Formats: sequence, C-alpha cells, structure tokens
Amino acid sequence: MVVLSLIPIGLILGGVLVLNKSGRPPVDGETQKAGAGLRAVHRAPDAAYYDPAGFQKMGPVQEGDWLDRFEEPGQTFARYEASSPPRPEGKRRTIVIQPLGPFTPEDHARVKKAADFARIYFQCPVRINETAPLPLKGRRERSIPGGRTWTQYQTRWIFLGQLFPRLPEDALAFLGVTTQDIYPDEKWNFVFGEAFLERRVGLYSLARYLPAFWGEPETPRTRTLALLRTFKVLAHETAHMFGLKHCIEYRCVVNGSNSLGEADRQPLHLCPVDLRKLKWNLGFDLTKRYRQLHAFYRSHGLTKQAAFVADRLKRAGKS
Repeated sequence: MVVLSLIPIGLILGGVLVLNKSGRPPVDGETQKAGAGLRAVHRAPDAAYYDPAGFQKMGPVQEGDWLDRFEEPGQTFARYEASSPPRPEGKRRTIVIQPLGPFTPEDHARVKKAADFARIYFQCPVRINETAPLPLKGRRERSIPGGRTWTQYQTRWIFLGQLFPRLPEDALAFLGVTTQDIYPDEKWNFVFGEAFLERRVGLYSLARYLPAFWGEPETPRTRTLALLRTFKVLAHETAHMFGLKHCIEYRCVVNGSNSLGEADRQPLHLCPVDLRKLKWNLGFDLTKRYRQLHAFYRSHGLTKQAAFVADRLKRAGKS
C-alpha cells in the first residue's frame, strides 16, 4: 500500500501515503546498472532462496483491486539500489514501535507478538515504547447506516504532535501504531497508514484489521485472523520504511491493496525480488531467518505460512 488511493469520501478504499521531505510522493529513477549489490545477492549459498519456483506470479487482476485502479511501474532491484533507501547506520539500528491511543490488554498482547514477529522478519532489534495519547486536534465523527458511529484521527496532527518530535536517536524506523481509524484530510474516507521515508517515520492503523471494527465476535478464528493481518500490515509498512515499493510481479506482502479483502488474499512472505532487496539492505542470514520464522509461525498456529517457509528451506537444502 505504498501510495495513498485518491478516493473520495464514500468509497471504502484506502492505502498508505509515502512522502518525501518535500511532502510529495517520491519519484523512482531509472537505472541501467545493477551494481555490486545485485551481483552479491546472487552468490551462493543464497541463490536457492531466490529461485522463483514456488512463488506465485500476480496473474489476472480482479475488478476493484489496486492494480485495476492504479498503474504502477514496479521496482527492479537496480532501481531500488539506485534509490539510496534508508539503511542501518550509526546508532540507527532499532525498529521502534510507538503505540498511540487506547489499547486493551488484548491489543497490547497483539502488538507484543507483532514486535516479536518483526524482530525475526527483519532480523533487527525491536523496541516498544510506552503508549502515548492521540491528539485532540483533527478528530472527526463517522457513521454508517444502522447507527454505528466511530471517531477518526487526522494523521497530520499525530505526526506533528507525537511522532516527529519523539523520533528516537537509535530508530532505524519509528512506527506509530494505533487501534483507531485514521484519515489524511477531509477528502479521504480513511487510510491504512502514512509514511515519510527519509524521516524514518510512519503511522499505521490496525482498526480495520480487527474483528471489533466490523462487529465480529472474538473467537479463536477471528483472533488468529487479526494476528495474521497485524503481521501482514507490519511487514508491508516496515518494508516501505526500507524503501520497497509495491510489487507488481509476484503475489507478495508488498503488493498494493485497495480493500481488506484484497489484503487478505495476499501472502505474508516476500517474493524473490523483494527478498533480494531486503537482504541487500539489512544483510541478514537467510537460513537463520527462515528457520526462526518457521518456528514462530508454528507456535502461533499459522500453518500455511509455516508450510511455505519449510518449502523454501527444503528447496535450499536447509530443512
């Protein structure tokens, strides 16, 4: 969900706005040179992990999907390398999660599990800050037929009041997380999140990923689904914080999505192209990462995701 959908209020669509320092969406420059980083990620023993066998191509786009509404050029490895994405440097080596607004004990537990997931997925230290309040400015009330109402919070005031001033000195990425619905301005229905790449700051809402927002009961199935959705949005948005743009070639956690249904159809894993990018950026051990993910997925009842990771390890001769 790299680019925020320019959708008028009334359509239940949204995305994530990624901005540069000027406040405009970043422009992806073309390059003809893959460079040393591309050659490095192809070297053994990692090459087997980038074998496209076992990954699913995008295939036909359904009506209303992100790529049905928005034309995107994609992002090759060469383009990614040339874009000088945010990377670990100096003290900035920790993913810092900043809870914002009200959180139930169950919400805190979900964010703790998400932090544990991010620590493995990105192979980076992760810290959760103490919860901070949401601002009083920028609130608006929303309602739907049937009488249900809820409050939305404008992202501008959250950035100005709680995120930009609080950027930790050690933050590789500073991720504000709220269980409340958010919007960027009056023209928009809602947004899943918003991010400023060069400033290493992002804001993401879990509201529409949780069963309570849709009036669904808390059951083992809905709790597992909410956890999976939380992992997906954290993986997707944090990948954006490292400069990855929407994937248009494979089914991938960095695909754009225009609805919750489309997001649910997307996998939790990175495709081989985006895995190369993240490996080049962060320099982690792929076998160690996959083995830790396999154990983590199994312990949280994510059998489909565990089976995918086991297959990648088997193809690489590491099972």
